Amino acid sequence: MSSPDSGSPLVCRTTAWYTRRMVLMFTMFALFAAWFYKDYRWGYPEKAAIYSQYQATTAQPGGEDKWLKLSAEKGWDRVPDEINQHKIDEQKNFAVGLAVLAGVVLAVFLFNRGKTLHADDDSFRTPGGERVLFRSAYKIDKRKWRHKGLAVVYYRDESGAEKKAIIDDLKYGGADQVLERLLSQFEGEIVDLEAVPAEVPAAPSPPA
Repeated sequence: MSSPDSGSPLVCRTTAWYTRRMVLMFTMFALFAAWFYKDYRWGYPEKAAIYSQYQATTAQPGGEDKWLKLSAEKGWDRVPDEINQHKIDEQKNFAVGLAVLAGVVLAVFLFNRGKTLHADDDSFRTPGGERVLFRSAYKIDKRKWRHKGLAVVYYRDESGAEKKAIIDDLKYGGADQVLERLLSQFEGEIVDLEAVPAEVPAAPSPPA
């Protein structure tokens, strides 16, 4: 059986869904990093100063009344949260960690930008540049295809070494056609989720 348009090359580029997902992840991590940095740089030190003033004021005779008056004038809490240097440093650590994650997401996006999944009449080429001959594939795992658009292709390279390649339909538009073309020439093992029919309960035995 031959696949549709088996003679024409297929070029699958990154999808808009993948781009939106990466942009959303980068934006989320970057915004949270900025939020925690703001707390580290200004918010928590200010709260620490208020708590320090609260301790100093309430330690004096009649200090409770003085604090109630001062906090009402300033719009502060009657009993402010205790903020110490450890909590301030925690905000910095969160900011740095989230900034690193944002940087990783950006790096991955830029690294994959412009990469494509190719296929011709007898092979496909992964975004990493590995050429997989259709005849070299001996097993295809499709268990994640329906829900995640992922198929794992197990194959042997020219030296006979066993390797695997990923066909990602969510990341590369038209990857389903690459898989279709591969399956049209495939004679190996396919691992897939099969629907198990529900068991029909046995009819109750007639009363004796």
